[in-house]
Amino acid sequence: MTVLTRWEPVREFSGLQDRLNRMNRLFRESFSPESPEEALTTTSFAPPVDIYEDEHTISLKMEVPGIDEQTFLDAAESAKKNCPVSQALAGVDIKLNATFVKSAAA
Repeated sequence: MTVLTRWEPVREFSGLQDRLNRMNRLFRESFSPESPEEALTTTSFAPPVDIYEDEHTISLKMEVPGIDEQTFLDAAESAKKNCPVSQALAGVDIKLNATFVKSAAA
């Protein structure tokens, strides 16, 4: 006896999508960052930030929970110093105005 079954392509795609999601999750988890410092550079962490620029000044105002003002200012200065664009424009005086906003959760 032959049995006919109805083909439901949407169900097949749904199953495929579930398998792909599972595979992506396993891939992400196997390459998770080793330390909290790496977590800030390898995740989708995006703190609230206002950035303004003119010809020779970059101004940023940022709220970063979990750090103090001096750590923030040191990180901003280090980012400016190690920035490939800043290094390429070493002859141009680029000023950085970094403003730390205390986190409401702190």
